[in-house]
Amino acid sequence: EDLEAANEFPFLNPAEADDELGRLANYRVLEVLGRGRMGFVFRAEDTRLARSVAFKVLRPHVARNPASRERFLREARAMASLHHDHIAVVHDVGS
Repeated sequence: EDLEAANEFPFLNPAEADDELGRLANYRVLEVLGRGRMGFVFRAEDTRLARSVAFKVLRPHVARNPASRERFLREARAMASLHHDHIAVVHDVGS
């Protein structure tokens, strides 16, 4: 499974435990929640704040396109401006 995750998600650092796909910054990536044309949504654990999170990552070929990165940022800003029980809270956006 480690090799499979490394091939499918080359942006992840190697897993440090058997229950994860890999690491990204301070996140233990635990499973794929969804896949789309632009990216992936993962269930992860924020190791700094000890909480479960979901996060979206652009596919590498999409992330290389400046217009796609700008669209992603606009989407995050739009979501961050909304406050509703049925809309995910955006805590961070980064590269």
